[in-house]
Amino acid sequence: MVLRAKDALATMSQGSRTMLLWHDFFVAEVGASAALVGLLFVATSINLSRIVKARYLVALAGQTLTILAGVLCVASLALFPDVNARGVLFAIAFVAAAMWIIATRLLWTLRLLPAVWRTPQRLASNILLAQSATLPVVIGSVLGLIRGQFYPDAIAAGIVLALVASLYSAWVLLVEILR
Repeated sequence: MVLRAKDALATMSQGSRTMLLWHDFFVAEVGASAALVGLLFVATSINLSRIVKARYLVALAGQTLTILAGVLCVASLALFPDVNARGVLFAIAFVAAAMWIIATRLLWTLRLLPAVWRTPQRLASNILLAQSATLPVVIGSVLGLIRGQFYPDAIAAGIVLALVASLYSAWVLLVEILR
């Protein structure tokens, strides 16, 4: 049994061996992001009447769901077994770019924030949060496409930052809903 595993490892490409090392991380992120997407979906559904009263809350909920769903898709794509690495990287780059575009577009609704919340510091922190949640995955996947090799550490860093940003945004959303 051990000999077969060693033979299998010997025949794997470098990219497949790298992915094997990161397998558990991506499995954990799929589970965590799927659970968080479900919880956020239920929470927004329950409080929908309060959320739709303020357009910035709709945007914040949309941005948070977009980033979490993006993490779910990216981590799921990274788990595809024995496929063309370029194809997976292209799919990850596409999802990450869509995640970045949507999150950045939803930042425009910050102008709808109540005046007391529309400070330069808050705007800067929201922009930094959205960009740090999405750009590392975009950069990691595009860099991988250019260099022809998978960079799971860059994509993993982006996933962790995206989860942290989403948790923060979900917390702000909850506080704003119950205000």
